[in-house]
Amino acid sequence: MGVLKNPKHEAFCQARALGRTLEEAYADAGYKPSRQHAQRLATKGYIKDRLKELQNHVVEKFEITVELITKMLKEDRAFARKCKVPSAAVQATMGLAKVAGLLVEHATLQVSHSYSSMTLDEIRFELAALNAEARSLKPGVQH
Repeated sequence: MGVLKNPKHEAFCQARALGRTLEEAYADAGYKPSRQHAQRLATKGYIKDRLKELQNHVVEKFEITVELITKMLKEDRAFARKCKVPSAAVQATMGLAKVAGLLVEHATLQVSHSYSSMTLDEIRFELAALNAEARSLKPGVQH
């Protein structure tokens, strides 16, 4: 189909393809804001066809699949080995393992205080220390 002859209609379709609402796209195209007119324009066959064409182009341009990433990582690994850069080869291998779901990253949080066994004064001291630490992270903020 290609670019529409009417530049406002093309601008409307381009804005819609970028995720703008009907009303926003209508105004972006240079029309006086009107929900009713925007909805009417959006129902035109050639507008629907052009929008579908633009959306398909965006999907094709940015479609990234597990297969594509796997292929790229395998190529990167082979290139790194060819260039004798073992660290890059290992990184590509780890990337492949992540894509395959073989690696799971975990975060560990350790609590070093048992507040239930602390005295009231110890808890107050701990709160004051935490408050001071928070202030040092964001100077000038009153807590």
